[in-house]
Parts: sequence; C-alpha cells; structure tokens
Amino acid sequence: MNLSVILCTYNRATLLEKALRSLEQIRQPAGLAWELVLVDNNSSDDTKAVVDAAIRRGTLPCRYVFEPRQGKSNALNTGIAQAKADVLAFTDDDANRSTTPSAWGSGGRSCRSGRRPARAGTSRPDPMHS
Repeated sequence: MNLSVILCTYNRATLLEKALRSLEQIRQPAGLAWELVLVDNNSSDDTKAVVDAAIRRGTLPCRYVFEPRQGKSNALNTGIAQAKADVLAFTDDDANRSTTPSAWGSGGRSCRSGRRPARAGTSRPDPMHS
C-alpha cells in the first residue's frame, strides 16, 4: 500500500456523495496502490448508505470506519490508526471536481523528502519551505 487517503465526515451525506463521485474520477498513476479510509464520526443522516453505495459501485478502494466519539480529532486519529499505508493524505467531505485535481499529483509538486510539504487542490505550500 503506497497511500492512504483519510476522509472524515459527520452528517454531510449529500456533500459526501459528491466528494466520493469526484474521487472516483481521479486518474491515478500506474502502480499506485491506495485506499480511502472513510471515517463516519457518529453521523445520524444517510452517510452509511452513501458509503455503502460507493463501495458497491466498486470504483473506490474504500473502507468504512465508524467512530462514535464526536469530534474531528477523534475521527482523524481513528483514520490514522486504521490506515495501512506509510503515506497519508487527507481530504474533506466537501471536496468536489472544482477542488480536487484530476490526477494524483497534479495539484502540487511531488515530495521527494520529508522537508517539502505535500499539497493538492487549492492548498498552498508554506513559503518558508518552498
């Protein structure tokens, strides 16, 4: 496993559906093994059904994880603990085609060492590390 993408969500099923559809459209480099770790932070809406539908479509290597303790830090820590890859990336449940690059790595420079910040979409690197 090369990359674990962690997405935490809470009661945003409609936005999550759009985010998952956007992730399905990303072109990935040959040889990239990745997973999507989707952490449901105790949602009471249709989040689980949206994730189940995405898993049934079979276009995302998605794992659903339920975190009953409210709070983004709890959800992130659970996602990190569940991730199988050495490299972690994070995205949000409101990511969509306008904020998600069309291919992995197209949103920023590649990281060759731990000193350069990785970025994607509209993120900007820290000028102190450029």
